[in-house]
Amino acid sequence: LGKIGLFTDMNAINNNEPGIYHSYMVCLATALNYIRGDLDPVWLMGSSGFAFRIFINEIMCPSAMSMFSFEDVLPNAVEQAGYNSIYVQRMRDETENEEIKRKEAHHQIIEGVERGVPAIVWDLYDVEWGLIVGYDNEQEFYHILSYEGKKSTLNFNKLGRNGIDILSVTIPGNSNIANRDERIINSLKIAVSHADGKE
Repeated sequence: LGKIGLFTDMNAINNNEPGIYHSYMVCLATALNYIRGDLDPVWLMGSSGFAFRIFINEIMCPSAMSMFSFEDVLPNAVEQAGYNSIYVQRMRDETENEEIKRKEAHHQIIEGVERGVPAIVWDLYDVEWGLIVGYDNEQEFYHILSYEGKKSTLNFNKLGRNGIDILSVTIPGNSNIANRDERIINSLKIAVSHADGKE
């Protein structure tokens, strides 16, 4: 995973289109493209429902663009992309579960990296989603790639508490069997639900 590079939708750039515009989706696209190498960014944005989402907040708080139901939306984007999802979460108010969830997430991250799959993780670098692409057990840090393509490290003990006290880790699992028609119907349901203000 050391040579993984950020996925860039060159067709969108060349056509002056928005392409993949959310930090989670940039990371998911990068992970999936690394796994299989033939990512279709238009299909990913549509099937996940992110192509239909508009992020806005009544008091114009920048961080609100990332404050939605992670647990409902993020694993589903992976499932819609054709993979089972491994998801570990601990929100701010779940302080009693912090250590348990951090250990569970760490275990899943290491297992994912060992099978060649990066983890999409909240608040690794500059308060958005990024990717864990490797680790160093001796020095106890992860190798990370930000959604902007910057490489850095994060100490193991900072996972889920790197400034914003939320743990959210998504790792694509094995391929799932949902067919294309099912995914299209699901994405339309997501679009309607979002338009109705239900997210």
